[in-house]
Amino acid sequence: MKFNWDNIWLGTILGLAAPAICMVCYWKFEYGYMDMDKFIGFLVLGKIYIKLISLFVVTNLAVFFVFIWKQCNYSARGVLLATFIYTLAVAVLKIFVLF
Repeated sequence: MKFNWDNIWLGTILGLAAPAICMVCYWKFEYGYMDMDKFIGFLVLGKIYIKLISLFVVTNLAVFFVFIWKQCNYSARGVLLATFIYTLAVAVLKIFVLF
């Protein structure tokens, strides 16, 4: 059985995972001396977690273009869906941080 790469769920999962993987890599290479919970506390204390989430969502651009170049349009739509989910999460976080 051949795996179907043109699947909206595959794109959504990869679109949600790519920024999270980049965040873990950033923590490991830049702040590897901290535990993960201390790192998250550091981000919350400095109120930079929203900026980092917004920055790491840019990695979805690479995943999106790979799917476009491979003619997997449904998977590319899934990556766009994941990007919109991250955008909604950042907007909600910004609203709750202000109040």
